[in-house]
Amino acid sequence: MKQKNLKIVAVIALNCVFALSAEAKNISVVYEKFSLPAEVVKYFSYEGGKTSDDMREQFSNEDKMVSDGFYKMVLLGREYAFSADTTVQNGKLNVKGVDGVYIDLKKNIVLRTSTSKTEEGENVICELPYKKKMWTIQKEKQTIAGQLCKKAVLKIDNPVTTTNPSNELPSGSTQLASEVIAWFCEDLPYYAGPKGFDGLPGLIMRLETKTEWLGYTERYELKSYSFPDKIAIVQPQGEKVQCK
Repeated sequence: MKQKNLKIVAVIALNCVFALSAEAKNISVVYEKFSLPAEVVKYFSYEGGKTSDDMREQFSNEDKMVSDGFYKMVLLGREYAFSADTTVQNGKLNVKGVDGVYIDLKKNIVLRTSTSKTEEGENVICELPYKKKMWTIQKEKQTIAGQLCKKAVLKIDNPVTTTNPSNELPSGSTQLASEVIAWFCEDLPYYAGPKGFDGLPGLIMRLETKTEWLGYTERYELKSYSFPDKIAIVQPQGEKVQCK
């Protein structure tokens, strides 16, 4: 019953979250990405996780994760962007690089960058409809970057596995993840977070993706944030392809 009530709270929060953020200022956030070393992920992918429990525990330890660069997220009312390019030139953030995402809630569209190119060499951009995420808010709390945060969990219906290779999914999908954990701060009334994960009544300060057989796959940790008066978003440039 308690778990059901928490899910109801999450649904109510989804309905209120956009009204909350509409009153907030623009926000620009820098996240640092951490991931398991590539050789670890490759080993598990090819071996299908056929290792001893001791070896699995060793590789699943989040302390083994290494820094994998920085990303910037900019939220402007009902549109926001997440980009590997953290530089803002002429007051504009360009959405590009691995895992780049642009979301327009007025038009209910999502644009994701891709490593694929057309025959003419133009970037391929994956366009798909926006879908609300059904988070379950839990009781756990912790302090991140000096802010009290709550925990929320999102289950992934069709995670990528060794029998469902990641190249079958559009760029930007949550690869290898069966569960996403977000730590959000209600004192910062912004509904967005890393990699297009959103819909919580507060800014996502930390995002973790997990899989049962591998452990942690990625973690995005907030490093800094500011409230720019003037900033714009340049959507990812290239040929748009409709994705599901």
